[in-house]
Amino acid sequence: IYSQCLLSIDLDTITKYILVLTTFYPNVTGTFTITGFGVGSLGFSPINIS
Repeated sequence: IYSQCLLSIDLDTITKYILVLTTFYPNVTGTFTITGFGVGSLGFSPINIS
């Protein structure tokens, strides 16, 4: 019932990207990992939306 996915894309510099993750069933939560690499600096920032 649980599966993994891989998203591999090239991102442009000076562009803000927002990653939205959802589940098929409501009120289901879990852990996930975001990995980034490249020739320049990279930063991830959480956004709290209420």
